[in-house]
Amino acid sequence: RFCEFDVTEDTINFAEKLYECDNYFSTREIAENVVRADNVLRKMRHYAITHRAAETNMAEGGYTITYNYTMNCLEIGATGSWLAIGDVVFDTEEIARKAMNLYASELIWYFTEGKANM
Repeated sequence: RFCEFDVTEDTINFAEKLYECDNYFSTREIAENVVRADNVLRKMRHYAITHRAAETNMAEGGYTITYNYTMNCLEIGATGSWLAIGDVVFDTEEIARKAMNLYASELIWYFTEGKANM
């Protein structure tokens, strides 16, 4: 379950102060893209974890959602014995495919517009 906040004048003012005081990014657009990308990854991690078998060992491999820039499409790939920083690993191809289908538009944004603008 994800926390959602009501957008009120107070929350807008609080967010603005955080941005002004602790903005590590060069522009507001980049900061917003980073937050949006983080939200996509959190959704993927949540889905992977809540649909994982209790005895799964990710060090032994699994499946990730990737983007094929040549074919302009999402794909499922086996991890083998490697993981990269930020990888979200699903223990079965079926679970990865369900997550990919559920969040397809957000994932396409993440791999195309999002990554390009960060």
